[in-house]
This record gives sequence, C-alpha cells and structure tokens, in this order.
Amino acid sequence: MSTAQVSQVSNKSGEMRRTADFPPSIWGDRFINLSSEQAKVIHDHASQLEEIEDLKEQMRKELLGVVNNSLTQQLNLIDTIERLGVGYHFEAEIRQVLQMLYNTYDDDAHEYDLYTVALSFRLLRQHGHHVSCDIFNKFKDDKGNFKESLTSDASGMLSLYEAAYVGVHGEDILEEAIAFTTAHLQSMATHHLTSPQLAAQVLQTLRKPLHKRVPRIEARRYISVYQDEASHNQALLKLAKLDFNLLQSFHKKEISQLCRIPNFPPSIWGDRFIKYNYEEDNINHASQLQEIEELKEQVREELLANVNQYSLPKQQLDLIDTIEHLGLGYHFETEVQQVLQHLYDTYNDDSHDHEYDLYNAALCFRLLRQHGHHVSCDKFNKFKDDKGNFKESLASDVSGMLSLYQAAYVGVHGEDILEEAIAFTAAHLQSMATHLTNPQLAAQVLHALRKPLHKRVPRIEARRYISVYQDEASHNQALLKLAKIDFNLLQSLHKKEISQLCRKIQMLVVLFPDIEAIKTDHHDIFVRKKYTGDVLKKFKTKCKPILTPLKKRLKLVIDKTGKVRR
Repeated sequence: MSTAQVSQVSNKSGEMRRTADFPPSIWGDRFINLSSEQAKVIHDHASQLEEIEDLKEQMRKELLGVVNNSLTQQLNLIDTIERLGVGYHFEAEIRQVLQMLYNTYDDDAHEYDLYTVALSFRLLRQHGHHVSCDIFNKFKDDKGNFKESLTSDASGMLSLYEAAYVGVHGEDILEEAIAFTTAHLQSMATHHLTSPQLAAQVLQTLRKPLHKRVPRIEARRYISVYQDEASHNQALLKLAKLDFNLLQSFHKKEISQLCRIPNFPPSIWGDRFIKYNYEEDNINHASQLQEIEELKEQVREELLANVNQYSLPKQQLDLIDTIEHLGLGYHFETEVQQVLQHLYDTYNDDSHDHEYDLYNAALCFRLLRQHGHHVSCDKFNKFKDDKGNFKESLASDVSGMLSLYQAAYVGVHGEDILEEAIAFTAAHLQSMATHLTNPQLAAQVLHALRKPLHKRVPRIEARRYISVYQDEASHNQALLKLAKIDFNLLQSLHKKEISQLCRKIQMLVVLFPDIEAIKTDHHDIFVRKKYTGDVLKKFKTKCKPILTPLKKRLKLVIDKTGKVRR
C-alpha cells in the first residue's frame, strides 16, 4: 500500500532486511504522543474507579430492591441499564430478576398492558428464555387483527415493534405486529406526537430496530437521550458516563501502545493487492460461471428429491448440513427452507420417532433450530433411562454423540436436558478421542470439543471443511467441486475489493500528504485544513475556510462592509 521507496539494510548478523520510508500516518502522532492532558485524563479515570464501584453497588441494590415493586419498574431499569452499555456489570443480578419473572410469566403476563407485556417478552427472549408469543393474542379483536385502540398508546406500539424483532421463524403474530406497528408509527411520528423526544425515538427505531444496532454505538447515543429524560436515574447516568469514558481511555491507551512499536516493518502483504490484476482472474472465473450454474442445478435436484414424501430420507439432512458446512447455503436458501418446512410440519408426529436414531434426531433438531423453527427438546427424552440419565449405551455411537453435542449448543435458557447433553457428550467424547481408530473422526471430535460448530466463523469453517470433506470416501463430487469453485470465486472478488481500496488510499496519500482526519458527531471526514490555512496566511487573507461539500441551502453574501458571510 505504501508509495515509499524500499531499501535494504543489514543488521549486526549481516542479514539483509527490507525497510521503507513510509509516509506519515493520517493521524499524525496523536496516539504516539499522548499529551500530558490526555495522560491526566487516564489518571483521573483511574482515580474514579472507587466512585464507579460505589455507583455499581448503589445500582445493584436498586436492581434487586425493586423486586417488590411493579413489574414495569423492574423491566424499565433492566432495559435502561443494558441500553446504556453497563449491563455487563450486573449480569448476575439481571439473570436473577429475569428468572423470577420467567417462573411466573404464564400466570402474571395477562394482567399487564401492551408496553409491559412487549418489554418483558423482549427482555426474556434476549436473555435466552423462550416464552410464547401467544401472549399477544389478548391484544387482538374478534376478527384476529390487532385492536385499533392500541394506536393511541405510542410507547406501547414502540415496545411491541421492538419485541417483534426477537421472534423466530413461523411466529406469524410477530410478523403481523411488525406490519401493524410500522404503519401506525410512521404516521404518528410525522403527525400526532407532540413530544419531540418520543418522535425522534420512533423515527430512530423505524430506521433500525434496537435488536439490529451495534451495542457500544447505541450506548453512546442513548446516554445523550437518557440525560434529557426528566425522570432519569442520576446515579445510573453518572455510572454510564464514567464507564464509557473509562473504556474509551483504555482503547486510546491500547492504540497508543500499538502505534509505539519501533521500526514498524513493511506490510507482510507488500504490494500484493495494489499490483493484483483482477482482469486475469476474472477471465478464468467468468469461464467457470456456466459450470457453477450446472453444478447448482444438479445439487438442487438432489436436494428436492423426495421432498413431498411424508418421511424425508435421512440423506437429505446430511446433504443440507454439508451444503451449509461448505459455505454454499446462500445458493440454496429457498430449497433448504422448503425441505425444512416439510420436516417441521411432521416433526411432532410421534409415529415416526422410531425412524430416527440419535445422530439423525440431533441433526434434525439442530438444523430446524438454526433456521428459526422452535422445536421442542423433549424429543431427546427417549434416549434416557428410567433414572432420567442419558443411556450409557449411547457412548458406543460416536457419530451420534458428536451430533448430540453440536445440537445441544442451539438450546435456550432453561432447557435443562440440553445442558445435561453437553455434560454427558463432552465427558465421553474426550475419552473417545484418544482411542478412536479412525484418525479423521478423532480429529473431528477434538475440533468440536475445542469449538462447537455453532460458535465458529462460517467462512473460515467452510475453508477448513472443504479439506476435510474431500478426504471422505463418500463425498459428493459435484458438491465438492461447486464448493471449491465458489470459494475461489468469492476470494477473487474480495481481492478485487481490497485492491481497489488499497489503490484509493495510495492515491489519497500521494496526492495529499498533509491530509488530516477529523471526527465529527455524524461521520469521519478527511480535510486539508493546515494546507488551506497556510495558503490563506501566505496571501494575507483574513477569511475563514469552510468545510466542503457545502450545505445545499448555504449562501455566501457580501455585507455592507464588503465582508463575505454565510
């Protein structure tokens, strides 16, 4: 990426080493030379640690002290704590309060208004409690539509809108809730709300629901919103501000330490991406596009074979799992959804339970859960003995044990049988791994124990699994070939994007070596403020520079004194 001249120097041992005269960072020495003022800020934060602990203790007492107060007060406090980004300080207390709420949810939830019901539903779902969305049926009329009278409750409508986004596949009432609240909230925000704060909150939520925001960025935004609320908790607000500033100072310190690394060597990639010729790669990949489509059609036919049969062949479950494991799932989303919908429709039919051994029962459960179908974990009770423990005879089925281990990680809070499954399978798989005669299966077990499939990075896992899958004797050749071509094609597209980015940055640094980066409230901008100022001084001009691009309605006028003003 650098445009600097590369030279070679020798160290004491005579070994030649590449060096480069890199241009100055656009940040200058901002992080290398932390000013005395910035160092003082860090020191001040350290001195405030005791105050932070006092505030945490105060909030901890409030959080546990509101147990005897109204449900709405409890939920509001928890929601505010988490939105301010300080929830990680009170994980145990929040878990305790929500567990008590979950234990009485079915009995008490029907007594509360729309705002409280929706907020409790969202918080419980966010913390892994699968509570039923049927609770919202009480807000429907005789025709099965949400009551129009709800539209007068702006806070309730907003709470329902946020809650609907933590639903899973097949929960139609939540899809209806999104459509209903969206239409009315849009109308409210522009015509009916007298509170500018509430109107702004509604518009922000319609742009991006809370469930889809970046927590740390949302915390910074919400601190400003919360402090304007008349009823804000002063201790909580102060804790949020101190905590945010403390974390920010730690980040500055870490960046400073990184920037201070002496004799920073050239990039390990050199000019690989700058000199990358996408056109050559593009010719090769373009010739393979037709082959990719043919392979996709072949796999699509295999995937949909026998889909209308009442009982799906077990091979189809393996095929779906392999497709997704190889990183090809995005090509077959419609087909996979069709197959799994058929499987979901017949999942609760007990007459077919005998057809599924441990491996297939666990695989079926995992795939359905991963695709948003909330299926019951009670299916695994058939693998328990009279004492309520998993049968020891299962330990002889390595593939089944591994499948159950992976499936148990897609559970939600309160599903004790899946917690037991993790403990049972982990203990036996660790013992098995050292005695398995099949080296591929042993490696697969050890890899799963280090990091379950549910916690891996999909694209990295796809690259690893391609190598594993091609060594399996029964691999699907068309699917393997498609996975390799698809991976290489995506890799070339990523190279192209990085190459374009590197060239733009290189051009920017060459053309504007004095460029500066300025952070504003809304975005980061690159300016040549120093250069502009020097030019104005040189020509002894007193006018002030204006950031460009100019605002659309900004007008420059000459006043009576002859000065140019905005």
